[in-house]
Parts: sequence; structure tokens; C-alpha cells
Amino acid sequence: MVTYYVSSDCVAAVLEREEAVNQAAVRAAVSDCLALAGRRPWEEMEAELYGLENRFLLIARPRSPALRRLSGDFPRLRRKPDS
Repeated sequence: MVTYYVSSDCVAAVLEREEAVNQAAVRAAVSDCLALAGRRPWEEMEAELYGLENRFLLIARPRSPALRRLSGDFPRLRRKPDS
């Protein structure tokens, strides 16, 4: 594996065919990249693999939470109290 970029928002690396055989192998590769860069591995991630011959370009990002609390200038919705 050749790592090109590691941040808290993205990992980009080139994997050999044997490193990209299944989802667990890809997850392990991303976790290793993050750990070697001194970052905490992501709990959930989204990954894309682009193949050419025997190598794959991996681009991985942490999966965003399904729900986010709005902050700042966004208005809050008023909820009816439970009856």
C-alpha cells in the first residue's frame, strides 16, 4: 500500500489486489493509515475503489451521522408537548 493523503476527513491510498480483496481488508487498510498518522480510526466510513490492472485507488471518508443538530442561525422547530 502506498498512502498519498491522510487527514481526519479523508484517506487516499493505492492498494495492491491482495489488499483490496474484501470489505474487512479495506477497513483494516484505512484504520492502519489513520493509526500511523496518529489519528483515531473511524467507526463508520464510506469508501470508493477505482481499479486499473492490479492496483486500486482507495478514497475513504468518515460516514457522517444520520442526524445532526443544527446550530448557529438556523431556526429551531417548536415541538408539541407530549400529552
